[in-house]
Amino acid sequence: MLKGQRYPPRSLHLLLCGLQRVMRQENERSFNIFDKKDERFKGFHREFDRLCRELHNQGIDAAVRHTDPVTMDEENELWKNEYWALILQNSCYEPSFSTTAKLYACGVVRSIVL
Repeated sequence: MLKGQRYPPRSLHLLLCGLQRVMRQENERSFNIFDKKDERFKGFHREFDRLCRELHNQGIDAAVRHTDPVTMDEENELWKNEYWALILQNSCYEPSFSTTAKLYACGVVRSIVL
């Protein structure tokens, strides 16, 4: 609990990932607690899904996070001012309009262009 609050579903999932990693380090043939086909964990999966839904319904870690898409005008401004070169200069990729670059550029567009 964080100061009396419930852990968000994402934190609980990461804790389980850490537990799974430790089990794998100790025993390479360890079972996979995330395997939905493994009947031994059917009750665990059902309860964990129920808990996550309950937490989301309570508004815990239910914030919607998204980035507005880059408009054609914003993209053209990035190319015109050579911001793509700044973004991609340390990259091994050719300057291409990838999803990752697009999301990264949104922050650049908002703080520099707009």
